[in-house]
Amino acid sequence: MSKEQQRELERLRELRAKEERTREENEELERLRAKHAAYMQATADMKAQLRRESMEELVVKSEDQDKMIQDYMEFMRRITKKPFDEVPETENGMTKLSFPSLADASLFFQEQSEKNRRFIVVDADTQTVMAYSNGKDGKLYHGDGREFQKGDVLTPSGISHEDFKIPEPDSITPKPR
Repeated sequence: MSKEQQRELERLRELRAKEERTREENEELERLRAKHAAYMQATADMKAQLRRESMEELVVKSEDQDKMIQDYMEFMRRITKKPFDEVPETENGMTKLSFPSLADASLFFQEQSEKNRRFIVVDADTQTVMAYSNGKDGKLYHGDGREFQKGDVLTPSGISHEDFKIPEPDSITPKPR
């Protein structure tokens, strides 16, 4: 037998041994998965719960909820780079939207204002206005009437959403900072 044939036979033995180890490891993996399936599911559920709890929840009042919800779902797919099929809840004309951060929420609502969508953004905890768009000038405004600038983040204004009326473009007089 030539040296090359001897090397090939040795390599064949090595590969068979490796194949056997891989088969044994796969069997062990399946056995452990079956044994600890409940724990693995609980861990996945806990991670999902933590993600939900770390989300920023806002409420939006809009005359065109359906388009905004559709845009929201597409926005979430875009920023998370994952499938997003959770349709937000709408109750009494107010839709709950959750974002990974207030910066993401700010970006989403700026995009909506550029589409001339008319809406009010409400802080879910304080029920105060955070921002609004009059649906006519393509701009987003803070609750106090100041125009939203690049880099601004949504903040509660202290103005109850129940008392708030969206000002028309010609009647906007921002309050000084």
